[in-house]
Amino acid sequence: MSPNPKPQLKKTPASKIASALGINKPDAKKKRHLSFNGYFRRLAKKTSGPDTLLSGDLKNTLVRINADLVRRMVNRAVTLCRHAGRNTLIPKDLNAALQLVFPREFAYYCKAETTKALAVYKASYADGKSKK
Repeated sequence: MSPNPKPQLKKTPASKIASALGINKPDAKKKRHLSFNGYFRRLAKKTSGPDTLLSGDLKNTLVRINADLVRRMVNRAVTLCRHAGRNTLIPKDLNAALQLVFPREFAYYCKAETTKALAVYKASYADGKSKK
């Protein structure tokens, strides 16, 4: 006697399954795109007044410049971290990368702001831990 053959199941296309589940609906929420556009708009209003508007091209250019600077800084920080024989980035690596990537005075300003932000973060993190 031979065992009963398994019934062959029809393969349903993924698009039919998605539409049956309601995933491909046009009114479904889109994935949120992270960008600095809102930050640049708030910064322009704060520095130049509430009537100041930025064109789309200008915002896109600022986003590209910002992304390029962050990419260069992170790549340099990762290189410094690897040279030190560590697998984890620490604030010291980021500060050193800031000084290597940015011009002199701007690097000092960035380092001061970074130190301030880390101090605020550590203080809020310590307060959150002590409440638990």
